[in-house]
Amino acid sequence: MLREQWRRLLAPERDEPADREVDEPREGGTTGYPYAVQMRVTLAAIAVGTGRLFMWHAAGLSDPQGRVLGLVAASGTGKTTAAVYLATHGWGYVTDETLACDLDGRVRPYPKPLAFRRPPGDDGALEHKASVGPDELGLGHPGDELTLHRMVLLDRRQGWSEAPTLTRVPLPEAVRALVGQSSGFVALDAPLQRLCTVLDQVGGGWRLTYAEIVDAAPALRYLMASPTAPDRTGGQAWRAESPDQPDWRGPVDPQGEIVWRAPYADAVACGNDLTEILVLVGSVPAHVRGIGTDIWRAAGDGVAEADLVGLVEAAHGPHPEAAAMVRAAVDALVQASVLVRGHRRGERR
Repeated sequence: MLREQWRRLLAPERDEPADREVDEPREGGTTGYPYAVQMRVTLAAIAVGTGRLFMWHAAGLSDPQGRVLGLVAASGTGKTTAAVYLATHGWGYVTDETLACDLDGRVRPYPKPLAFRRPPGDDGALEHKASVGPDELGLGHPGDELTLHRMVLLDRRQGWSEAPTLTRVPLPEAVRALVGQSSGFVALDAPLQRLCTVLDQVGGGWRLTYAEIVDAAPALRYLMASPTAPDRTGGQAWRAESPDQPDWRGPVDPQGEIVWRAPYADAVACGNDLTEILVLVGSVPAHVRGIGTDIWRAAGDGVAEADLVGLVEAAHGPHPEAAAMVRAAVDALVQASVLVRGHRRGERR
């Protein structure tokens, strides 16, 4: 059964040891065992690709030219349903769960068995995830050379009565959504910059709002046929921020508080007129806007919090509530772990 379900991913017989071995699962029982195998193989593949590949929680479909459409969404929100419909209506099945591509956009197909939620049965079987091979479903085959062409965020709405709509997603929102549905992202070198480069290559991120994939398929075909030239207008512009990391030097002010940047993995300026910043602290990019951008750039290795009011007013003009606004912005950035607040070098709180 497993050999049949995994037919499209079977490796040729060889004598050398595997790159990574997967222990046979003991959980799952009669009905859930194939899905347990599926999860273990997927997690092992993600571990091998970490630091080398983009990997998104997404379905992947290819057109006859080998261009791949990524459909990004959380579990249980329509990826597998969309993959089955499209792959039985002229598209090639690339994956229904983990869409992986090289840093230059070359897609690594992962046509694993598809997982469907099965309700409790009359035979006493509990609700479970069932695995079905792509050949059993009659899904189309992709070409040999695949490249990422479009990335679409799925927004499936039950009872949606309007026609399916495709809308451009501003770059900061697209980046945060894709990072939130990725695996191994922080292990990449300059991950935010690389992701923004990929979004340039695929014409930015899009959102599909729909109820049924059968109604939305024409819009997806139209999107795939349209040019993907980089668009630096309408909130799509970006540039890399200085890679300089704080080294914890800064002024010592026993009478006041000092703030400085927390260490971060990557940062890009983005949004209209590049007035926003995405800062990757930990595994989730913080979205810094408004006077927070000025504060983060000024903080560096350390700046007295009292001096920030003058810096902000110099950039935006005087305001009667400037001190309170700066304090609130600093509080928010500290809470988001983007800034660190302390009294003297080496002391944080």
